[in-house]
Amino acid sequence: MPECLAVYRVHGQNLFADPTRANKPRYELRVRTRRVLVDGMKAWLDERGYNLHQPDLHAFFKQWELVQQKDEFVAAPPGRVQISRHLMQYAHFYAPQLTWRHRAVTYANAAGSLVVGYKNVHLLDERRVAVKRALRGAAGPVVAGENTRISGEERQTPR
Repeated sequence: MPECLAVYRVHGQNLFADPTRANKPRYELRVRTRRVLVDGMKAWLDERGYNLHQPDLHAFFKQWELVQQKDEFVAAPPGRVQISRHLMQYAHFYAPQLTWRHRAVTYANAAGSLVVGYKNVHLLDERRVAVKRALRGAAGPVVAGENTRISGEERQTPR
């Protein structure tokens, strides 16, 4: 066969797989591409008579908007109020997909982001994890039998 019918791509090299935030042109292309996709979805639904303001479609598109905002923050970091509002909306619109703990942490980060700002929001999670580890270490492992599983590690309980 003289022409290729498919191209093999290495996982992680598509437009939406980028664990680092170092490639701003890629993020800008991702934002533009997602905007076209979302606009196309809205147009398709509107042409077929769907009400885009009904609660489930509103929530669906709000989730897309929140992901879009997150990528836009790479090129233009938000202010304290904007990141706080973003986190509050994230906790609200993703609530069905989040556990109560994740929602609580997101709301706490929304409040904390007003103090630390966008570039330091990660410090809130780091502090929370450090406190959690310290409390677990002070209390010792929960003894449930011979082996105890704590945060993905197997620990032997003393006999």
